[in-house]
Amino acid sequence: MSVPVSKENRAAEIDQCLKLLSASASDESKFTALLILPRLLDANDENTIQHVFGRMNFKFLERLMKSSKCINSSVTLVFRLSYKLQWMFVSLTSKIEPTAEVPETVMQEIAVNILSFFSNVDSLKSSEDLIARIPTLSTLIKPSDSNDITKEVLMMVMRLQDSELAISATLSSTVLSRILSLLGINATSEEQELAKHLCVLTYGNAFTKIEQQNSQILRTAVLESLKFTLLPTLSSTIRVKQDVSKFIAVDLLHRVLNECPTDITKELYSTEQQRVNIWCENIRSGLRQILTSKTVSDRRDQAFSLIATLLRHIGPNWLFCTLGKTAAVAHEAPQQLEKQPAGGAKGKPVVTEESEIDARFPALLIQLASLEARLILDELGGDPDAGGRKTLQEAPSSDRSIAMLPMFYQIIESGIQYLTSEDLDLQGTDIDLIFKIRNILRELFKAIIDFLNDIQSKHAEQDVFENIVALASVRLLAIWTEEDDSLNEEMSSATLTMVETFRDTQ
Repeated sequence: MSVPVSKENRAAEIDQCLKLLSASASDESKFTALLILPRLLDANDENTIQHVFGRMNFKFLERLMKSSKCINSSVTLVFRLSYKLQWMFVSLTSKIEPTAEVPETVMQEIAVNILSFFSNVDSLKSSEDLIARIPTLSTLIKPSDSNDITKEVLMMVMRLQDSELAISATLSSTVLSRILSLLGINATSEEQELAKHLCVLTYGNAFTKIEQQNSQILRTAVLESLKFTLLPTLSSTIRVKQDVSKFIAVDLLHRVLNECPTDITKELYSTEQQRVNIWCENIRSGLRQILTSKTVSDRRDQAFSLIATLLRHIGPNWLFCTLGKTAAVAHEAPQQLEKQPAGGAKGKPVVTEESEIDARFPALLIQLASLEARLILDELGGDPDAGGRKTLQEAPSSDRSIAMLPMFYQIIESGIQYLTSEDLDLQGTDIDLIFKIRNILRELFKAIIDFLNDIQSKHAEQDVFENIVALASVRLLAIWTEEDDSLNEEMSSATLTMVETFRDTQ
């Protein structure tokens, strides 16, 4: 039954509800008021919502959200509302008998509905009374939540992420852990996407405020969250899981670290080097599983992108250090096949196929990155617009070639950096494998030279210098020819001039 209510009557009923929320009122009265209020409030009437917010009993809202722990067992919240008010909560009375005890999920839903009204008002989003509810709201997060409380909580917390206090609260270990729990296969795909989006939004806003406002509070919150929650959780997921949660974790970690200021990751590495190395080892293992198996191209690209981002932040050692085990693997594996007893040997661990693949993974990665880069250069070289005018900023996000080429170049550059380092110790490294890597790189740089020679012949010099793909290729070529100038004769005079000009500007 629908009963029209005038604006004056609605305001009077709202005030009556607010009286029922006073500290001296019974729990039953407070519950009744919260049950009715959402039916009286208009989401577009911000003045009324602010009025309700100012008189809200937040302690009771907390008790409702913690109902299974904090509501006294002797207190029975029942529906004893008058007939005049029944039209306001038809949807709820269909769930519960008028004299039945109210389930905790209904009490939680009522509290979340009230808070949701507040979170939609811009002037209230930075309120401490609202932000202080984030930890308790996070306790309501449950995978595959049939009541949709989880989705409403995630969207509500998203709306609060402009506030420094809200960001800090969301990055706390307990809250962030509950959000990350939705990345598993037990959650629905919508919950997974909302949780991932909330993490990306929270970290993105934190990074922006750190850079623009030099917020030390957020800097500490970010470092603590990376150290104790995000990196341990996601690195373990990437290594261990063999379901969709692995790929969600790869994508999330890439998107967070890609926006992270490098000084934050450097500080983290300098203070937690041992733990960072363990996390990176887990990540390397999981990414190797992805890139050495039959996986759709989008997921492979996510793996390449995360590798490139970590190389940019941490350097090449975490990835390429396994090359130092390749000589032992190459030497011991054939001997084990000859000497392994039929019943199996005890004592010294054998070199497994897994350890051999792991040791040689950097070489495989360079091969894959080189192949992908060559395919992209072939594509761009055959398209005058792509080769001459399109830039990374102008390219649509769906243009894989433009988006992924910098990732492959980063992997190649880091490989060169590692192999040409003055501190490199080749003891334990399979020298034949190093020669194979160098040959792979030589073939790549021949393709880069062909690409540069080609666009130099098709476009004006000014257009070439405005082409980000060309400039990135020149930069990588300059790094390589510092160590190996045997390909100089294959460069056109214009390409050679570009390389020399780049060196002079460094």
